[in-house]
Amino acid sequence: MHFSSFLTAACWLLLQISAMNLAAAETRPVYARPAATASSFYIDGYFDYFDGLPLQEAVDLEGWTAGLDMTLPLRPNMQLRLLLPLRTEADGILVRNGDKIEIDGWGGTFDFPTLFFEHQVVGQEAGSNRVSYFVGYGQRLGVLNTGTPDKYNHQGRSLHTGLRYDHDLASGGLLILDSEIRFYETSDDLNPGSLISDSFVLGTLTAAWLGSRMGAITPGFEVVTRITENYLAASVIPELIVHAGQSLDVKLALPIGISEDAPDWGAQLRMTLSF
Repeated sequence: MHFSSFLTAACWLLLQISAMNLAAAETRPVYARPAATASSFYIDGYFDYFDGLPLQEAVDLEGWTAGLDMTLPLRPNMQLRLLLPLRTEADGILVRNGDKIEIDGWGGTFDFPTLFFEHQVVGQEAGSNRVSYFVGYGQRLGVLNTGTPDKYNHQGRSLHTGLRYDHDLASGGLLILDSEIRFYETSDDLNPGSLISDSFVLGTLTAAWLGSRMGAITPGFEVVTRITENYLAASVIPELIVHAGQSLDVKLALPIGISEDAPDWGAQLRMTLSF
């Protein structure tokens, strides 16, 4: 598609969206997900830059990944979520010989296309505390090319479960605790803690704080920790949410690694559109 045609199509789409009676956006942080069920369908588009990401057979990866994250409420206390990584490109170093490697393909790194069922069990009525659980299944759909005969993600399945808690602060802010256990039943070149095993468990704990809204801005801060055998990656993440319209939030996060296994730093741009 030529740039002029793309620009015309993008302008038409924006005009159609602006004419819709869209739902008001619900303020959410970049990484942690609240326990509260969404009140409307929404789509997140994300672009995530990383520097220093380790995989099983390649380390010090610098590059980016992009995708979509969609949530559809079924009932006031139940929803479906579809995580759809679309594209990854990165440069890194092979563990076995120190050679440089280029990775690119249609998909993510640790994230497979995944369908989640999420159920809020506490706080459906008025109150400041909410609790939910979720389960999910992920399946590798695309491969990551490496410029060598080896391809990453040529197989892979993942099972997910976890608990979430959120609490309304008296200041008008929000506190979120989001925990996940992810079991890679099979994987290919993903396990950062072992060069041998392609089946592994990855635990993630995320704590998030959102401040009270100040005009068109909401500040936030998150701590994300990922743990598996011989691997501990912890990052602190200041972030800023810009309320660009009634139904559109633009979010910028700057992860900073505070453990040896975490990426040194990164940046994520996320746009949330509510319908």
